[in-house]
Amino acid sequence: MLMSKVELQLFEEVYPQVVPMGEGVVNYASGHALGQGPVIAPHRAPSETRPPQERVVLVWEHVLRRPPDLRTIGPLLGVNVVAPTWFSLAGDQGNLVDRADPAYVTWAHQRGYGVWGVVNNAFDPDRSFDPDRTRAVLTSVERRERLIQQILLFCQTYRLDGINLDFEHVYPQDRDQLTQLAREVGSLAREMGLVVSIDVTPRSTRPNGSLCYDRRALANVLDYVILMAYDEHPAGSPVAGPVASLPWVQTALLGVLE
Repeated sequence: MLMSKVELQLFEEVYPQVVPMGEGVVNYASGHALGQGPVIAPHRAPSETRPPQERVVLVWEHVLRRPPDLRTIGPLLGVNVVAPTWFSLAGDQGNLVDRADPAYVTWAHQRGYGVWGVVNNAFDPDRSFDPDRTRAVLTSVERRERLIQQILLFCQTYRLDGINLDFEHVYPQDRDQLTQLAREVGSLAREMGLVVSIDVTPRSTRPNGSLCYDRRALANVLDYVILMAYDEHPAGSPVAGPVASLPWVQTALLGVLE
């Protein structure tokens, strides 16, 4: 990817340190200079803007520390989008941990897969969804801006096709702030020709697990809302059973369409 001198300078400023993690690296992108930088140019022409006309068939690639061994991944029949879990909030200032693998993007594009980078609030280093730290980011205009600038920079740097927001266990009082983050990301990402989606849970009475999503509002500001219609029998369930049986998925789907 060719970058202008200004973009290259901005890229170097937001990589203050590269921390070795086994065979890979984790990049902590500081946001101190991001708000002062230029708007990042689109990495594809407006005519190439997603979403795709075909049905989206997406799989998540669960990445913790090291990138997957691409030699072990066979054909993904029917799949046209892969979503690796590369970007996580680090602390409460709106900075992101970056685990992206350029080789994975090249591998995916060569096989015709779009790549939507997952941005989640599973905070490093403990990898837990923390509603207090999430609130600190969502309720601050400055911290949201820092987060969004980093998201867009990483999309530009790694030639991503889209973004998948995965914010879970958010306080229901912060529902509107989560929608505002989605609105801001969606507006700027579309200018870069990116697709933006968000993951939501089925409707329930769980405050942090379901009432935190304004599903209708999110659908109005983003390209896709992805229903996490699983966990019928999650890890640690005292009873064995399917993860997502057809009746379970149908009930969840009809619930969000009401």
